[in-house]
Amino acid sequence: MRFIYSIFFLIIGGLSLPAQDLTFSLDQEKASPGDSVRICLSAKNFTDIISMQFTLTWDSTVLEYLKTDNIELPGASTANFNEDIVASGRLPFVWFAPDGEGLSLSDENNLFCLYFNAIGNLGDSSLLDLSNQPTSIEIGRLDGSSINSIPLRLETGKVDIVEQGLEVDAEINAANCFVPPDGSIQLQHQNGVPPFSYRWTGPDNFSAATRDLEDRPPGTYRVSIRDSLGRSAEYSYDIPGPTTQLAATVSSTPTGCMSSTGRLQLNLTGGSPPYTFDLNGNTNNSGLFTGLGPGEYLILITDANNCMLDISASIVQQSGGIPLDLGPDQELCTGDTARLSAPANLLAYRWYQDKQLLSNQGAELPINTEGLFRLEATTLEGCMISDEVNIRFSSQSGSASGDTEIERGDSTQLNASEGHNYQWSPSVGLSCTNCPTPRAAPENTTTYRVQFETPDGCPVMDSVVIRVVIPEDEIRFTPVTFFSPNGDGENDELYFPGLENYQSNDINIYSRWGQLVFSKIDYQLSGPLWDGSLRGKRVPPGVYYYVMRVDEQNITVKRHLTIAY
Repeated sequence: MRFIYSIFFLIIGGLSLPAQDLTFSLDQEKASPGDSVRICLSAKNFTDIISMQFTLTWDSTVLEYLKTDNIELPGASTANFNEDIVASGRLPFVWFAPDGEGLSLSDENNLFCLYFNAIGNLGDSSLLDLSNQPTSIEIGRLDGSSINSIPLRLETGKVDIVEQGLEVDAEINAANCFVPPDGSIQLQHQNGVPPFSYRWTGPDNFSAATRDLEDRPPGTYRVSIRDSLGRSAEYSYDIPGPTTQLAATVSSTPTGCMSSTGRLQLNLTGGSPPYTFDLNGNTNNSGLFTGLGPGEYLILITDANNCMLDISASIVQQSGGIPLDLGPDQELCTGDTARLSAPANLLAYRWYQDKQLLSNQGAELPINTEGLFRLEATTLEGCMISDEVNIRFSSQSGSASGDTEIERGDSTQLNASEGHNYQWSPSVGLSCTNCPTPRAAPENTTTYRVQFETPDGCPVMDSVVIRVVIPEDEIRFTPVTFFSPNGDGENDELYFPGLENYQSNDINIYSRWGQLVFSKIDYQLSGPLWDGSLRGKRVPPGVYYYVMRVDEQNITVKRHLTIAY
């Protein structure tokens, strides 16, 4: 937009009333290098002002202009400021009263605020002043029917670049209770460059990384704060509140077998009396409950500050002198079976697994699944007795690995999972028989078996197969690679010279796509030789491959076989 840099005042005539001089004040602030800072312009004796123009100035080597905001002067907006020359430290301003009438404001009203980055060095400072260049200072006041140009008094602003820590104000709300906790701390930053990081510590190993704390019990809380420039500060705050936490003890009186004569008496410490006790809707202020049968009870306690505490208590039933003990919790190995036993001189047995009634009604219960098992029984005197035990199966398992194929003379490593008490067999070719990872160098194909226990004592049995391949220079037959079953009387059948030297073998021949086209046990030792046919038809010419195994010497031969006609 185009700014008007001179104001013309019409003298309409009439009487003039004396008025005090208009006074402007600019803030004085301190900032660390890199901080953002706000300088606001306030006015005193702002009475019947109809027009204003001036130029705001600052040292552009110390302060970098960011924006103008918080504009509270009626009729003014960012359009009244010429930001084209702010890089030189000047900001022209022109304003007219929006309705053509003189405007009056209360003293100390902020007209608008300027925002800067502190780019100077420590010790630098910048005045904030008004100038006639490029827009001259002129103030117009409406005096009756006349507009008079009036003088302006200015209290200059200033920004000093100093080193200062992070300043934080805190609003603390006291806690009425430990449970539920309702204290809080809200932080307000006075300086620093966001984003900020926070590290809180407090009672009972409390820690947090939020700015504010909510729903906290009374106690001392410490916070370490760091801004984006690496500056840090530490503060300690106390959330006031009750000094002792609401606590309760309970004493119980057992009930008879066939009656409800049990009693519970609760005694409190801490908190703020009077107290209210609630047991299943039965409320009193004494903490005494009578006429209770056997079982578990939950009592809710509330004090005068609505602080709460819940406590559980039990009423036991007189058992007639017969104890019921299913023994301790058990951990079994997979495949094991447990057996729970109860005295035989009871009237009835009711077994439960995970609260589900089982069909077994005897004094003994075999178990092969895990769960929480409970027995409820009735004594000869008519008293109900019960006990429970937790049975679980070990989650650990074990195995051995290392199945492989090696040439005679080579070795490989066997591996058993974590455990103890290892025993490998047979011992032939092994570097050790009682370690988890022996090296194996058998002369012939061998199956090694291992027994050991997992870390929780469960037995493991597994095996590893090492297949030993005889080097080809020890083979006593010729592995052929060409075959021409074309009926010319030469090489019409697949023949391996010397294969008759072995007592047993097997051969499998495959196409290049992996299709099995011929398979035979004891080839050349019994039955006819292969003539290149599959289901009565000759196989297509091409490259095939075969796998020949001679069990006598653990020989395995793999070759390509070309078939031509």
